[in-house]
Amino acid sequence: MYLDSNKSNKTVRTTLYQDQSFSLFEMEVVHTPIVQRLYNLKQLGFADKVFPDAVHSRFNHVLGVAHIADCIVDGISRQLDGSDQTLAYFDVETGVKVESTTAQLRERMEASRRGIRLLALLHDLTHSAYGHTLEDEVRVFTEKHDDPVRQRAFLDALVAQLITIWHAELTGERIDSDEIDALSDLIVDKDKILTRARKFASYLDKDRVKQLANDLHDLELASVALNYLEWSHGKEHPDESALLVTEVRRRLYRHARATDFVPHRDAYMLDVVGNTICADLLDYARRDAKNSGLMLRFDIRLLKYMCLVTAEGEYSPDGNPAIRVATQYFTDKMRYDVLSEMSAILKARYLIYERILFHPAKCAAGALLGTAVGLLGFSSPPRWVQVLGDQEFLAVLRKLTSVLNAALLGIDESRDEPIDRLVAEVLQETLGEAEKKWSELALDCVNHVLQLEPFIDKAGLTERVAAARYLLWKLEARRHPQLFFRLRLSSVKNFDDEANVPLIIKNYKDPANRYALERQVERQAGLDIGAVTIHCPPEKPGVKIARALVVGTNWRMPRFLREVADKAPPALSAELMPYQKELRAIEDMYDSIWQFHAFIDSDQVGKAKLAEYLLGVAVDEVNDPLLAVGIDNADGFWSELFSEEQKSKFLADELPAIVKMVDENPSLRHRFREAEDFPALVDEVIQKVRDEGSATYIDPAKDI
Repeated sequence: MYLDSNKSNKTVRTTLYQDQSFSLFEMEVVHTPIVQRLYNLKQLGFADKVFPDAVHSRFNHVLGVAHIADCIVDGISRQLDGSDQTLAYFDVETGVKVESTTAQLRERMEASRRGIRLLALLHDLTHSAYGHTLEDEVRVFTEKHDDPVRQRAFLDALVAQLITIWHAELTGERIDSDEIDALSDLIVDKDKILTRARKFASYLDKDRVKQLANDLHDLELASVALNYLEWSHGKEHPDESALLVTEVRRRLYRHARATDFVPHRDAYMLDVVGNTICADLLDYARRDAKNSGLMLRFDIRLLKYMCLVTAEGEYSPDGNPAIRVATQYFTDKMRYDVLSEMSAILKARYLIYERILFHPAKCAAGALLGTAVGLLGFSSPPRWVQVLGDQEFLAVLRKLTSVLNAALLGIDESRDEPIDRLVAEVLQETLGEAEKKWSELALDCVNHVLQLEPFIDKAGLTERVAAARYLLWKLEARRHPQLFFRLRLSSVKNFDDEANVPLIIKNYKDPANRYALERQVERQAGLDIGAVTIHCPPEKPGVKIARALVVGTNWRMPRFLREVADKAPPALSAELMPYQKELRAIEDMYDSIWQFHAFIDSDQVGKAKLAEYLLGVAVDEVNDPLLAVGIDNADGFWSELFSEEQKSKFLADELPAIVKMVDENPSLRHRFREAEDFPALVDEVIQKVRDEGSATYIDPAKDI
């Protein structure tokens, strides 16, 4: 047991790095429910739908990040040891620039090493099931994993779980199941945790309590640094109110040293773990490629050239001087291999995005899940849902459809009362206090739908829930919908002139607009609800890696990797220009990754050509010609109707009546399947519509 053990570090054998060494305290942190849950979160989400072996977890990843972070610290420490330069940082409290020698910084870095390793182990702590898909790509969930409030809740729960485990092991007191469940759901009774900390500390001698306080100091340092991770990317300073770990340390050992984290001085800690060329990237690029079968190679020998620099202006998180990590491309001579390896890493990241993260089949799965969640009105997952693994989360969605179905079925439609009140009554009667969290979740979903569609009735809600369950079933069976409309960034024709942003991204990165577009196309094409699913990432993948800092011999003059030639001394500029051109060419390649994808249910793929036409009109864009050729033969009638020869034969306002006539006449559809003379049959349908009088037409572009 950690608290009364004199054992040395623990060795863990891993695939990528062989034997990794972890301290006993690090293993205590790892062996908590909140960290162990990372086993149940796949690092690449739905990528295993394309690459079956890509099932590695975030747990595997964070162990690797800890190893790489340690290697980076080793490299920087050696660089600092051989340097006599001074660096500067901004002290927020005094408002002045502070000078620090490399010897002082090396001492600080070594003292922070354990904190940096814990930061690496915890940097993915707040990720939830399919988080990048639901929070970043389809954006149906508004709160992201790096939200400060969410980070605090997870970090406090981690400490509460540690204290509870130690208390049970030392005192022999059995923790009741209700409290275990509460802790698993991130519900923390701080007073109880602080009391327990004080109680179990009485079982330990003073030296052990002091050691525990020092270990918790490293955890506190990692926790505070984690709260500043978004600040290092240019966001505002986080809330600095006390974390639970701080209060526990004070309760355990009143002489415990204060945690010393100065954002501008210690910004390098954040760079080591999660900024540009960092431990996070270097691990996932290698791990994701290997498990997806991509033959990517790059050499991490460049870690030995990493150093600390003074970054100011655009190179600093907020413009003030900060100590950051850079890679030295000129030491006693030009290190061309450093630049070429940085380029190789940039290219490897690009290939992972292109071939794995934005593979159409993965996007189809993400679109299915996003549309199912949107149909349910599920927009704000509570903490107890955020801690679930991938399969548990899908099980929650399945149960949620059952709960909502039962509630809607139990509504007394004769009562003239708001539907949310009726649903709430049924939920209370059927679930009661024992299943309160399910009642709250179901009612939240109903209320969210009512915000979007205030006049929806029981039938409309029931239809949405049934469609969501159908999409989840399709997802479980890996019966992905067929791609029928694709738009690349290079072929977008409509831009917001002010912001120079494609209008299709501006409009349809928003889940409400995207949901409305999906339902519009379905309605106009006579398709079932949920038959059309759209994947529209908010923007092209970030290329922040090309903004990694590089430096020559003067550590107070860093530059971005992408401007290595522009900002170099004239004598070097010409030599460096080929490297800069290569880097910027790779940057430009990122534009090709972004794609707008629209899919149609495989059961209704016969209307792909019709859906393509309606969607194209609605978004005022033209389908990728290469994809358009592939769907031309999905159904003879619709392909012929929208052929160049036939397009001019019918009027736009006749299309709804054509759709209705074809849908309501099975004998016509049978004739189309058997016919050889499609043009004649299409002409016949158009003439029948004219004879009967066409319905009023709704312009697809104005239907939202």
